[in-house]
Amino acid sequence: MKLTQKAIAALTLPEGKTEAIVFDQDLAGFGLRLRTGGSKTWIFQYKIGSQHRRVTLGSLSALTPARARETAATCAQRLGWARTRRAKRPKAGRARLRRWAPSRNPI
Repeated sequence: MKLTQKAIAALTLPEGKTEAIVFDQDLAGFGLRLRTGGSKTWIFQYKIGSQHRRVTLGSLSALTPARARETAATCAQRLGWARTRRAKRPKAGRARLRRWAPSRNPI
């Protein structure tokens, strides 16, 4: 799902969960964390080696979706993998990041 104001307003925490993260369909690693207390926080998740890292970008009230997306894109660019999920072909000479690629064989 693309994280827009309208889509975010419809998001709720699933029953029995204390935390959930909803990722954006266009920008890899960019998402919104929902918590039980009602807080919603923008995050950017990335992987270096075998370790996953999350960076908190700010709360929903502090950042608009557009500004949070720009900040996440800047983080991705600084890490050197500013590719989006919708990229059709990897650049020549680079290995494809399979973990962010959409599934071609639905089960």
